Amino acid sequence: PPTVTLSIQPQTVQEGERVVFTCMATANPEIKGYRWAKGGVIIEEAKENRYDTQVDYTFFTEPVSCEVHNDIGSTNVSTLVDVHFAPRIVVDPKPTVTDIGSDVTLTCVWSGNPPLTLTWTKKESNMVLSNSNQLYLKSVTQADAGQYVCKAIVPRIGVGEREVTLFVNGPPIISSEPVQFAVRGDRGKVECFIGSTPPPDRIAWAWKENILEAGTLERYTVERSNTGSGVLSTLTINNVMDADFQTRYNCTAWNSFGPGTAIIQLEEREVLPVGIIAGATIGASILLITFLVALACFLYRRRKGSRKDVTLRKLDIKVETVNREPLTLHTDREEDTASVSTATRVMKAIYSSFKDDVDLKQDLRCDTIDTREEYELK
Repeated sequence: PPTVTLSIQPQTVQEGERVVFTCMATANPEIKGYRWAKGGVIIEEAKENRYDTQVDYTFFTEPVSCEVHNDIGSTNVSTLVDVHFAPRIVVDPKPTVTDIGSDVTLTCVWSGNPPLTLTWTKKESNMVLSNSNQLYLKSVTQADAGQYVCKAIVPRIGVGEREVTLFVNGPPIISSEPVQFAVRGDRGKVECFIGSTPPPDRIAWAWKENILEAGTLERYTVERSNTGSGVLSTLTINNVMDADFQTRYNCTAWNSFGPGTAIIQLEEREVLPVGIIAGATIGASILLITFLVALACFLYRRRKGSRKDVTLRKLDIKVETVNREPLTLHTDREEDTASVSTATRVMKAIYSSFKDDVDLKQDLRCDTIDTREEYELK
């Protein structure tokens, strides 16, 4: 049978890149044909001794094989591709419900290449609980209930993570704020939230001599609603009075594991009058406008002074040029010509200065007195 050698180029690739498989064979008698397969499945379009394809993560676990045959027999060789790919979930973790005191195992399996790093943490915590596919929790309590994160990291390639929830059955746990707020004279609310499992069978409010599970009693109404994460019981107080801020409200819930209780205090929330809020807003607006106007005037005056200096410098240079005209003795005709030339330059200097001065006046209308004095000096 044929002697076969199978090679790959390139030998290491990123997922999505192309590779070329080459099947080199020698045989006597001659080779009759080639057959390619991946993971045991025949590749119909591959008939020659070369197979060019784009690879994905499956080439890392499913070998590509080349079979060469002649009249004597056949030879089959196979190889895997060193494909680098980001983490892919193999076994998804499943939500788990257990009782207090039980042992729990959470499972999460990933694949990735190069070899990945796996960590288990509780959500909103950075403490690593495990670095393996499984997280073991012994003798769980209700404090262990919540969401856990299974994260896989392939260096320089990618990251993957999954969340799984652990439910621990026990007495109701009330997680509402112990101090809540209301406005005097308005409708106030006191809320009691139970997010533990199993959900409560009963919820009752007690204050002073009153007990109410549902419905209305004088100014007080109790309503129960199911949210996605638990049960919410709300005690609504119409026309909140001073006495309501002096009362402690007891919320008690029961389930098959027992009761849970929370004491809630209602405190007054101060509300600023609408007039004060409006006045503060108007005052702030006026201050802002005043600042912007002052800034604009400052920039305008600064620009005015800059242009005035430029004009005066121009005048000084031109007058100096005229005054320094050299005195020479010529014939009468030469004196006349020099006089005309000098007079022409003087007139040009005066006209240029006059033109610049007029332009400056137009730009500085708000300061006419200073401009008029400057013009008279000229």
